Amino acid sequence: MQQRLALAVTVATIGACALPAAGRAQGAAPTDMQPPPAGSVYSFACTDQDGKSYNEEYKIAKSGGDNIRVEVQTGGRRNSYEKPVYAMGTTIVERETVDGQERTMSGIGSFSALRKLAPGTNVSTYVTERRGSNTRIPWNYTVSVQGREVVYNREFGDLGVIVINEDRWAELYSSSMQSQFAPQINFPIYWRYKDSNNAAIECKLATATGITPATATAIVAAAPPPAAAAPAKAAPTPPPPRPAVAAPAAAPSPPPSPYASTPPAAAPARPATSIAAAPPPPPPAPAPAARPASAPATAPAPSASGDAAKQARLNQLQDLLRQGVITREEFARKEREILTESPAGNIAQELAEANRLFRDRRVTQEEFVQRRARALAKITPGEMQPKDALILLNQLLEAQLISPTEHRAKRTLMLSAL
Repeated sequence: MQQRLALAVTVATIGACALPAAGRAQGAAPTDMQPPPAGSVYSFACTDQDGKSYNEEYKIAKSGGDNIRVEVQTGGRRNSYEKPVYAMGTTIVERETVDGQERTMSGIGSFSALRKLAPGTNVSTYVTERRGSNTRIPWNYTVSVQGREVVYNREFGDLGVIVINEDRWAELYSSSMQSQFAPQINFPIYWRYKDSNNAAIECKLATATGITPATATAIVAAAPPPAAAAPAKAAPTPPPPRPAVAAPAAAPSPPPSPYASTPPAAAPARPATSIAAAPPPPPPAPAPAARPASAPATAPAPSASGDAAKQARLNQLQDLLRQGVITREEFARKEREILTESPAGNIAQELAEANRLFRDRRVTQEEFVQRRARALAKITPGEMQPKDALILLNQLLEAQLISPTEHRAKRTLMLSAL
């Protein structure tokens, strides 16, 4: 039977080809997990261990207080789960129904420490899963908050995410899952799940609807600028039910969904995160804003030697200050010029170079998107002064190197740093 993961993360779409290009870890203060708004819908592109692609849709049927109820649709199959907000991004659920079979979990209160999303938080405890009136499965769970990153999503641009790792085992069965929870949309955007029955699922957020600006300040649903976009592909057909994989005697079978805890006996299932874990989505289409067909070609992106040259100039400037040849004001002004001139110029060059290579068919769509993501990841408060970044963003928009959506998302990020 086709495996399903009821990710407690609510969004195992957490990744792009493993993971989308990530920026530097953010040093923001811990932020409480908030429930996604009722009625919102999160769609994921998933891939299984056989390389088959399919879509999963998560609709928030109920949201209030500390709990959410989510309806999951995979092809023609409809399932549901309920879980605490702090369990999003894990396979922990309070109650889940998969293919008509219901299961519950108790002893999950210790995981409320995850709600703060503080890097370094680690919870290890036992959880009891009940199936029917006779089956009891004692799980040993370890869940930890790894840190904060900026991840590029081709639908929404850069998103700040918190990486959550989960390991669990019961008798001879074990599984591991990594998810990325995005506070801006109050839901996981990626997850990758593996277990000892050779199941492997990866899911990535494709679209999200029903999110208001108050919920996701950096996600603006704006029509992309007119550009030569890659032809839309038909939605992948969900994989047919998979034959049951026999697990070692005395070992519980894997959970029915990435956000669920364990699958029905004899049928491998996915972990229970809040989003069904699936295999990596197909290579992303080129971003509309890039306009590879019309963007002007420029010199290739500078190599690491550019950074070395910049550091040498900064060292010389420091020596001049120590010798009293220049004033502190002159030093500060020149240092600021050196630190900001290179990133701005390099980013424009890297974006234009990515367009040229893609237009000449020298890179794949996936490589094209990754190159753009690496360049845009430099436009963050830790890399550039807000003023310089805002000026650069306007220039990139005018040159049609970024889309209005990317411009707004990055502009919001830099304004928040002022």
